[in-house]
Amino acid sequence: MPIEAWLLPRVGWRTALTILAVVLAVITIPIHAFVLRRSQTAQPAREADGTPSRVPGVTLAEAARTLVFWVLAAAFFVSNFSTAAVSVHLIPYLVDRGYSATLAASIIGWMGAMQVPGRMLFVPISVRLGARAMVASVFFGQAVGLGSLPFILLIGTALPFIVVMGASNGMSTLSRATSLAQIFGARHYGAISGAVALGANGARAIGPVGASLLLLGLGAYPSVFWALAASLVCASLAVLIAGAGVKGE
Repeated sequence: MPIEAWLLPRVGWRTALTILAVVLAVITIPIHAFVLRRSQTAQPAREADGTPSRVPGVTLAEAARTLVFWVLAAAFFVSNFSTAAVSVHLIPYLVDRGYSATLAASIIGWMGAMQVPGRMLFVPISVRLGARAMVASVFFGQAVGLGSLPFILLIGTALPFIVVMGASNGMSTLSRATSLAQIFGARHYGAISGAVALGANGARAIGPVGASLLLLGLGAYPSVFWALAASLVCASLAVLIAGAGVKGE
């Protein structure tokens, strides 16, 4: 984000997009072309002695018949929607409150940087809280971060938002992986995780536009942020209620 903010006034948005596309291509295409192994024909999982694998786990169809699957899918949809919305709309919101566009973009950049320590803290916290409480805590942390935005001028700094929202976002991806594996088992984890990710990643695509529609309907950014925070609190509570059967607790 700070690099984009630096490029825009110097080269214009078209050239800035081209530069970013070239950087993305140079970094990612060679890695995918020369480093990734070719896919192999899928074989049934087996133990070392050749017997069928005893790795526990339910199928995607069985998981989809449980309440907790749909609660988690909806909760991660709300989480990713909120994250994508704030990443786009935070800049105009802060600019309206006297921040420069460059500083606003830097705040988003630091929010992304805070994901790293958040992920480092995930395992020790998760061990203490358990999978169900950890997932719920991540959504509640995101709600707290969003809820602090309308008070940013009163607080006098964006630091609480950066720390809480950034760390919670960093933990979100890990919490999705661990919760699904613990609840539904490892055997069909890829299919189940992919199904949940389909909705969660779709939320990233519609989040900015959806937040714009919320802004038109609610009339002001604080109302949008509070609405998103309230939805995350509901997601947190739903996970606590529906996830009572999480294994390992």
